[in-house]
Amino acid sequence: YDFFFCIKNNIYWNRENAYELGGIYPPLANVLYMLITRCMSTDTLQQLGKLSNYNEIKALQECGFYFVLYMNVLLLLFYLVCTSLKKGSKLEKNVFTISMLFTVPFLYQFERANIIFLALSLTMIFFLWKDSENCILREVSFLSLAIASGIKVYPAIYGALLIKEKRYKEAGRLVIYGVVAFFAPFVCFGNVVDKLLKW
Repeated sequence: YDFFFCIKNNIYWNRENAYELGGIYPPLANVLYMLITRCMSTDTLQQLGKLSNYNEIKALQECGFYFVLYMNVLLLLFYLVCTSLKKGSKLEKNVFTISMLFTVPFLYQFERANIIFLALSLTMIFFLWKDSENCILREVSFLSLAIASGIKVYPAIYGALLIKEKRYKEAGRLVIYGVVAFFAPFVCFGNVVDKLLKW
C-alpha cells in the first residue's frame, strides 16, 4: 500500500504538488519515490495519475516490476547488513536474519512496503561501521544515518551515541550530513520555505 501510493503521489511532473496532496514523508523519501517514477514510461504514469483504487494501481505491470525490484534490493541489503552485524557462525547469522524477517513488526512493514525498511537498513550500517578503523567506512556509516534520518526523522537520535562517546568532531560532521539530507531535497519540490511549512 505505502509503496504504490507513494509512487502515485510522487510522479515527477507533479512534484510541486507533493505536499498539497497530503504527502507526509520527509522530502528525501519523496525524492526516492520520484526517482522511481522517473524510470517509468509516460503511459504508465498517466494511467497511475488517473487511478485512486489500490487494486487498480497494484495491477499496473510496470508498478509491480518496480515494487519487486525495490523489495528485493532492500531484502538483499538487509540480509548483508544483518549477517555482518550478528556474531557467531554462518548458520547462526542466517537463522537470526531469517528469524528477523518473520517478526510481527517486520512482516507489517514488509506487507506495506514501507520505506522504514530502507531507514532500518541504513541505520544498521551506521552501527556496523561507526567504530571502524577505516575512516571511509566510518564516514559511510555517518552518511547512512543521515540518509536514514532524512527518510524517517527518528533515526537521528542515534547520533547522540557519538556525543556520549565524546566524538564531538564526528558528531558535528554527522549533524551537517543530517541537515543537508533533510533540507536539501526540499529544493526538488519548489519553494523550500513554503514546502517545509506545508510538510
